[in-house]
Amino acid sequence: MGKGTKPTTIISASLGAGCYLLERGFDMAGIMLPFQWALVLWIIGGFLILFAFVVAIKVYIFPFLRTIRIMRIPQKQEAELKAVQAEETTPKNIREEIESSQVVWGCWHTGAEINRQKLVKTGKIKKILLLNIQLGYYQSILFFAEFAGRQKVERAISEIKELTSDAIANGISVKWYDTPQPNTFTICDPTPNVEGNEVVPNSSNAWITILVSEPLMEGDKRQKIRIEKKIEPERFDKYLEWYRKMWNDDRHTKTPQPEEYEL
Repeated sequence: MGKGTKPTTIISASLGAGCYLLERGFDMAGIMLPFQWALVLWIIGGFLILFAFVVAIKVYIFPFLRTIRIMRIPQKQEAELKAVQAEETTPKNIREEIESSQVVWGCWHTGAEINRQKLVKTGKIKKILLLNIQLGYYQSILFFAEFAGRQKVERAISEIKELTSDAIANGISVKWYDTPQPNTFTICDPTPNVEGNEVVPNSSNAWITILVSEPLMEGDKRQKIRIEKKIEPERFDKYLEWYRKMWNDDRHTKTPQPEEYEL
């Protein structure tokens, strides 16, 4: 196309050529038919491509997007899901904790709830640490008695004496400690255990339940923290290490004598 050629000139020339060929009897239908079939095939091909695209979205793209969405669940939701699953299998109270274990070690202030439910008779509790009620340690007893909402320290001392007596009568080792811990805790299955063909230091299902000291709250209403060996092995081992050291530390623990705990 020259610089001076206009589109209208080309169109006019094309129409003129077409009229000339018709006058000469030229078969225009023979030329147009292939183009018509090509157009039909192009339309059909377009529909097939569109159909394949829709199928691909449904079969491949949507599942892929769902997978991505599942993989990107926020950590908070994952933690909540794990918490719900753990809640379904977690013992709901101290009796369930003790009865579902083979061996239990306790580090308690007075052990009032243990004594009230007579849990020393389950045969599961093997060791108990309780506050020392000797005269020189009355201040510690008084603090925890008042903190828990009891009006008289004598009640707390009576509970310690009663649990000590019942525990020893049921073959449980009892010691009194003079370094009061703000929280109490129960260790479930801390002793060597046979799993498969191996002896492990403690059960892989071992756990510790910590009762947080809260003002004016009885033991069964205090907040609980659970530490599972298989989830937090380092924290579990630290509590176990402290318990063993305290149990064997003659400077801070003593084995009570009958005249000290008899009512």
